[in-house]
Amino acid sequence: MEFENQSATAGSDNDGESTMSLKDRPIVIPSIDVDRSKFTDENLIVMRSHFPTLSDQVLAMYLIARQNDIEKAKHMLEKALRWKERRWPVLKRDCISEVNTGKLYVHGTDKEGRPLLVYRVCLHDPKKRDLETMARSVVWWTEQALSRLPGDKTQISVIFDRTDGSAANQDHEFYKQFLTLFADQCPERLHKAIVYPCGLVFWAFWNVMKWFLDPVTRSKVHTCMYLSGVQEHVDDEFIPATMVSFVSPSFATGLLN
Repeated sequence: MEFENQSATAGSDNDGESTMSLKDRPIVIPSIDVDRSKFTDENLIVMRSHFPTLSDQVLAMYLIARQNDIEKAKHMLEKALRWKERRWPVLKRDCISEVNTGKLYVHGTDKEGRPLLVYRVCLHDPKKRDLETMARSVVWWTEQALSRLPGDKTQISVIFDRTDGSAANQDHEFYKQFLTLFADQCPERLHKAIVYPCGLVFWAFWNVMKWFLDPVTRSKVHTCMYLSGVQEHVDDEFIPATMVSFVSPSFATGLLN
């Protein structure tokens, strides 16, 4: 998911010349989602020497995810590469049972033009799911969303559509895995996660689960009690119809027209 190669690999058969080319090569990061103020060029060049086939953009994401700490970023990326070796490529047929449930799908964009990955909570049955298959499904759908990114962006947004859901659909393990997968395997790929509607039961659940997430990922979760909270992030045309039907009929009609 994160491992595109450097488009132009400079170097030679001589180790000294190869190292020099890594240092001298201009840093190429086309995405506006990668904040250049959150890592140093010096540390990026060091990361290049350890992962010479990966793009500057990917290396920057891991540095940002670990607050520009080289050793932590290296460890994180090495762990992600090992994860990839065991599971890659993820094909639709590998998670077709989950894909066919319709609980995940890609739908429009947020207000900044980033693709939206929607998760319908009411279609999830914790008693009938396999976490590994669900992880593959999340990866496959994330790839579908990433493939729709405009050239100047690298992040997607996620909507947790809780309309028609109940306590029977709650799955602490899956939610933790879902957000941890983005944090560990796709650092800096999640722009925001929008959760709606959020009543008292969910608030109690969220106040426990959020402490299992790193502070960066936690800050990207936006809990919305009212549809107006969703509208701050998503234009009406891309708000899922199931979420619109949750409000009053007159208001819903206005949004759908």
